[in-house]
Amino acid sequence: MQPIRAWRFVEGQRRLITEYVKRTVGYKNIDKLKTTISPYYIRRTEKDVDISLPEIIIENFMIPLNQEQSKIYNELIEKTKQLQTPVLNKVKIQRAYDHAILINDKVDDSNKVDCVMELIELNSHRKCIIFSMWSDMILEIHKRMKEIPHSVIVGTGSKSKFDISIDDEAEFKKFKDNNNVLIATDAISRSQDFPFANVIINVDLPWNPATLRQRIMRCRRLSSTHRNIFVFNLISEGTLEEKVLKKIESKISLFEMIIGKGQEFDMIDEININDILWSD
Repeated sequence: MQPIRAWRFVEGQRRLITEYVKRTVGYKNIDKLKTTISPYYIRRTEKDVDISLPEIIIENFMIPLNQEQSKIYNELIEKTKQLQTPVLNKVKIQRAYDHAILINDKVDDSNKVDCVMELIELNSHRKCIIFSMWSDMILEIHKRMKEIPHSVIVGTGSKSKFDISIDDEAEFKKFKDNNNVLIATDAISRSQDFPFANVIINVDLPWNPATLRQRIMRCRRLSSTHRNIFVFNLISEGTLEEKVLKKIESKISLFEMIIGKGQEFDMIDEININDILWSD
């Protein structure tokens, strides 16, 4: 087992701890596989083209579910295990461990939103992008940030939920010129990059490593003026999201051993709920 640094929020306090995480070791025939497939793909690494990009610094924050949220989540997991097709409840599970209000609008409490507010305060001198898969989650964060100037970009169909008029280009310009915070879904146009930003807060973890990579690469551009890109992943402790994190780390590790570091992860498949639902 290898020790890693991790941050936890315990009773509202941000604490640095050292965890021991089991990592898959002893892959067989990796070198042989790498040699076999190397003639069939051509890829240039950052070293090959002698470019200088910001270093990516990732910190995972393990966020405990609050009591009511835990109850909603665990009941949903038990129901899902009884289904012949668990994928039908995948979205509900993802929403439940993010914020209870995304499942039950009478439960308005989320440790993740509290963590976002604290991280924004700690990084108030930096340009921060807050990503979530759900426009509903973006809305909840938006409500909490009434006193903090910020920009919002969401999908077209979700704009009517907000109490402000959302024009993507105008919000982008406000973020670039004035505001230090942007909250957004993955509906951001692929043509919009943010080399002036150097903090990414992933409120939830995409189950597709390529989507996670795309979020980071919006800031990690040749035109960036920053030495580092800070990526903060908010992981719901004791949920499928924590298992997804371990799966993604394992997949990326294997990918880098075969293809090499600094490559895009477009060949890595999305995490399958059946692979993690019953796993320890």
